[in-house]
Amino acid sequence: MESDSAARIRDAIARGQYREAWQLWNAYAARLENQLRAGACGAEGAAPAMAEARDLYEWSRVALLSARAHLRERCHALEVATLYGPRRNHTGAPVILTA
Repeated sequence: MESDSAARIRDAIARGQYREAWQLWNAYAARLENQLRAGACGAEGAAPAMAEARDLYEWSRVALLSARAHLRERCHALEVATLYGPRRNHTGAPVILTA
């Protein structure tokens, strides 16, 4: 079962709250490190905690790469729109091009 911390990280990324996700990730990693150093991962050992961290990392990586690609596409669309958008003269009025 996924920890509450991991669920909160997934939720922040899914909502596009990347600064919050980054802060949650830092807290999650610090907590995991402290648990591992203290040997507080329980009788089952560190394997379940490390498996959760690995799964969360992979999910985060794919989600963030996807978000980055989407934002790049939006930026490209805006660049194209500025190239082909309506032209204006020095007064701000649209320029009508005729053939």
